[in-house]
Amino acid sequence: YPELDKLPRIWWSQSRSYHPSTKKEIFMKAIAWRAYVNLQNDRKEQLHFIPEKMLEVKSQCYVIGRSQAGKMRISIEDWKELQLILPGINDTNNSEGIL
Repeated sequence: YPELDKLPRIWWSQSRSYHPSTKKEIFMKAIAWRAYVNLQNDRKEQLHFIPEKMLEVKSQCYVIGRSQAGKMRISIEDWKELQLILPGINDTNNSEGIL
């Protein structure tokens, strides 16, 4: 992972809330590195998501990708917490089989 040492370690060490601009950065890094993101919303629902493309429509930011349920588009605002999952580094709990 190029320049991993320049990213905040907290991005991949724990799930937490972020400012929308930081969420965008995390998703862009996941796309570039072909990593995935664990997401959690206000209702404590979780999603293991592989982002493939980011879209900005008006003031909304969407990410197209896939999960165990298949291809989907999510709004980054719908997800409260996230964690960058880097295969080979912190993916030990990848029981979803989406990679």
